Formats: sequence, C-alpha cells, structure tokens
Amino acid sequence: MLQAWLADMAHLVPATASFRINSVLRVLKALAPAQSLETHRNLARYYQRLTDRTPSSRKQGRIVMSGVLVDAGVKQYREEQDAATISIESARACRDAIMVTLLALMPMRRRPFTNLELGRSLQRCPSGWRVVLDASDLKTGQYWEANVPEPAASLLTHYVDVVRPCLLLPNVQDSRRLWLTKYGAPYTAGFLSVWLKRLTFRLIGVAIPPHFFRDCAATTMALSSAEHARGIRALLGHASDRTSERHYNQASAIEAGRELQDIVLKRRKAAKISKWRS
Repeated sequence: MLQAWLADMAHLVPATASFRINSVLRVLKALAPAQSLETHRNLARYYQRLTDRTPSSRKQGRIVMSGVLVDAGVKQYREEQDAATISIESARACRDAIMVTLLALMPMRRRPFTNLELGRSLQRCPSGWRVVLDASDLKTGQYWEANVPEPAASLLTHYVDVVRPCLLLPNVQDSRRLWLTKYGAPYTAGFLSVWLKRLTFRLIGVAIPPHFFRDCAATTMALSSAEHARGIRALLGHASDRTSERHYNQASAIEAGRELQDIVLKRRKAAKISKWRS
C-alpha cells in the first residue's frame, strides 16, 4: 500500500510530496503512538532532502534583497504621511508601506503577521516597539520575541498614533488588530497574501507573497556573510538549524568565491605591474 501511495505521488514536486508525507506521519503518530514508524520517518527525511536540493520555480526572480523592500516601503510612507489624516487613500498607502517595511525587517509567518494585535503580540515599550509571539502564534510551538528595528519602529509609531485611527471604524470587531482593511475590519490571512503580492508588484515590479519575505531575509543574510547566515534560525524562528545551515554553506561558498576573486585580481594586477616595469 505504501509503494502504491508513493507511485501515486510520483508526479508531484518534492516539496508537495514531503508535505503530504509529514501530514500523514503526524496523524499516524497521534493514532498509533506505540507503533514503529521508522519507514515513514525515513521517507520524510528523504523527501525533505530532495526538497532542499530542488530549486523552486515559483521563487525564480521573486527573491530580492530585503533592503529593496525596506527602501520601497519607507519611500512610499514618507510620500503619503503628511496627507494621511485628510485623505483615506494616503492613510491606506501608509498602512501598505509599513506592512512591507515591517515584514521585510521582521519576516514573520503569514498568520502571526496578519494577527498582530496591539497590547498583546505587538507591545509598545520605552525603547520603541516589541513583537512577542507565543505558542499560539507559531507553528513550531515555541516563543519568539524581538524589538522592532528602525526605520520600521518610527513609521510604526506614526502609523499607530496617527494613521490607524483614520482607518478604524466605530464598533469594529477585533479593534486592537494592527492591520485594517478599507472597510475598517481586520485582514484575514488569505486576503493579506493576495494584497501583499499586488502591493509589492506595484512598489518594485515583483509580486512577493508573505512567505517569500522570509526567503528574501535569509538570502540577504547569507549573501552578507557566513557569520550572519548563522543568525537565520533565530530571525525566522525555526525549530532546527537546517535552513540556517544550508544558507551558511551558501554564504561560505560565496565568501570563498570572493576570496578567490580577490586573489586572482591581485595576481593579475601584480603581473601587469611587473610586465610594465620590465
């Protein structure tokens, strides 16, 4: 039966097959905790390795440096903030801009980002703002907490104090939620995904869904240095080091390539000088 199931999934990309196997494994562990599931665990590990080695065509051309997203968000916010209290369109543009800026600097998963709530998961503190996510927010069941960095912190203060009240309608349910639609109601996770793709396409010409912001952040850190790549796990709130290790290896290879390039360029330069002198 297991072989027939695998044969039936042969047409799927490794990531989809891996997701299905892990889903079944979770069910089996719950229904038969005493049963040996080593075969299923080996399959899960095998398909995870395939997934890690298989580049996603969906991501091709859609992973940009996080700084590009931050710059685009800050630029739009600065352009619209003065008119936010007198123009609902400017208020919405500011909301969109801080969404992109905050998610680029703090790449949360879609659900906790959508559900950010003033006083609970988003807390004002003497130093600025702090995001606090608990087990109910994170699929890993862990706890994640971090200060909101600049320039997002300053924009967030302006958004919460000046812009958000313009978007909030009286008697709206979940009025503490950070992100409000044009109807004054909180966003749903599904609609926010669609909206962010439209928004990023308008800002930078590339449609980037919420989850890809995490890839953008990991790639940005990896391309910065191998040492920075070590921080990917903490930044993304991963339960394991697998993703950060992959990016660390990528960063190490990039740094080695840069060193080789420096050596080659220096030697070429030295050879030209030596030839010119002779």
